[in-house]
Amino acid sequence: MAENLDIVYLLGYSENSTRYIERILPLLQAQKNKGSAIGIVFIQDGVLNTTSKGKIRDELSKLFSLNLDSYVMSPDLEARGIKTEDLQNKVKHI
Repeated sequence: MAENLDIVYLLGYSENSTRYIERILPLLQAQKNKGSAIGIVFIQDGVLNTTSKGKIRDELSKLFSLNLDSYVMSPDLEARGIKTEDLQNKVKHI
């Protein structure tokens, strides 16, 4: 993971994830506008939303459009049978 990040968010999955992402999008945009280097790490079932297969939820599409550094935990991918080559091209595995 990039060592020069100012802020790192961890994002797992729950039924409230959609609302959580909607709420933090303005905050992320404001932090980005101030020049903060921001990273998002998808953990646990949050990695399910990072594959290039299937439809991307609107909230995640907005999140990815912010061009933040996006990461997934490799053990979480492996536990869910997801291959690293199936990830969105903006997402790196760590």
